[in-house]
Amino acid sequence: MDLKYMNTLQSLQQFAQSRQAIRETLAKLSPEELTQPQVEGVWTVKDILGHLTSWEEVCLIPLRGFAQCGNFQSEVIEESTWNDRQAARKQAIPLPEIIAEWEKIHAEFVDTLQKLPENLWQQQISLPWGEKGNCFTMVNGLAWHEGEHLQFIQKLVKNR
Repeated sequence: MDLKYMNTLQSLQQFAQSRQAIRETLAKLSPEELTQPQVEGVWTVKDILGHLTSWEEVCLIPLRGFAQCGNFQSEVIEESTWNDRQAARKQAIPLPEIIAEWEKIHAEFVDTLQKLPENLWQQQISLPWGEKGNCFTMVNGLAWHEGEHLQFIQKLVKNR
C-alpha cells in the first residue's frame, strides 16, 4: 500500500497483522524450538524477538516525547554494531521475560501511536535507521522488519 494514501487505522491494522502472524507462528513452536536452534545466523527465535523488541523500543523512546510535546528526537543507529550490542544485552534474559517485553513494548508503542493526532502522523521525522519519514514510514518499516524475520521463524516450522 502506498504510504501517501494510508491512514492511521490502515497503518495500525497492517502492523497488527504482522504481529499476529508472528504470534501464530510462535504458537506452533515448543519452548525448546524458541531457544535452541539457530534460525537466522547465530540467532534463535528468542534472539529475534529480543531484536524486534529493541527496534520497537528505540522508536518508542522518541515517540513518547513526540506525543507529549511534538518533538521527535531519535538517535541514529549504526545497525550492525547496535544489533550486536542489543543481542548480547538480551542474551541472558529468560524466554518468558523476552516474550513479555516484546508484548509490553508493542502495546505501549501502539497505544502511543493511537493517541497521536493525525497532523503528527504526517510530520516529517528522522527515524532511528537513518531515513527521513513520518509515523506511517516508521510503522510500515517496523511491520516490514517483522515480516523479514518472520520468514526465518516460519522456515523452522516448515522444516521440522
